[in-house]
Amino acid sequence: MAGAHRMDTWREKWQADNIRFHMPVVNPNLEQWYHRAASDDKPVAFLVPLCGKTLDMMWLYNKGHTVIGIEGVEKAITDFFTENNLEFTKTTTEAGNLFQTADGRMRLYQADLCELNPQLIGPVQAIWDRGSYVAITRDDRPAYCRFMRGVMAPGCRWLLWAVEYDTSRYSGPPRALTETDIKQDLDECVKLECLGRRQRTAEDWERLKAWNLEVLDEVMYLITPN
Repeated sequence: MAGAHRMDTWREKWQADNIRFHMPVVNPNLEQWYHRAASDDKPVAFLVPLCGKTLDMMWLYNKGHTVIGIEGVEKAITDFFTENNLEFTKTTTEAGNLFQTADGRMRLYQADLCELNPQLIGPVQAIWDRGSYVAITRDDRPAYCRFMRGVMAPGCRWLLWAVEYDTSRYSGPPRALTETDIKQDLDECVKLECLGRRQRTAEDWERLKAWNLEVLDEVMYLITPN
């Protein structure tokens, strides 16, 4: 998908407040599996791709980490700082507009990730990907994965939330993402570990009904460089 059209689609969602993908709480999967990516006593650079205004970033920031978010829509970024009572500055960089706190530990770039040079952002030691990989189209996955591979420092630990379901009934987003998909997208340059799998039903997740799904599997992965 061309960058301009890709950004227009998400910008329209934010302007219309059509952001049901935004969680009003810290993601429980991050709380559960955070220890596999980082620790409180060793601050790292934590990338949050397609970050929106997720509260997960404040949770990581309050643990002492440097949070680097990438988001294509300015409204999402400014809403994040305003709603969390964070003062920020806005500057123009090679990677796009940079919104950051005075201490430099919260840095959100307004940019199209699929067209971004990873050397302008990384290297990062950890990644929290709750709804990024599953949000992009299949056509954009090669560019997405090139960026992600390029931004990972040696030893980087990437926590990834994926979903699996009957794609004949729903096409996303969130888009189905299997272990086979991930291995094909990332080639042999990473190790993939399944941390956990949970089956959701329309009874415990109301949105499945709107997606014409009866069941959906949530899967958590840990990805590390070879």
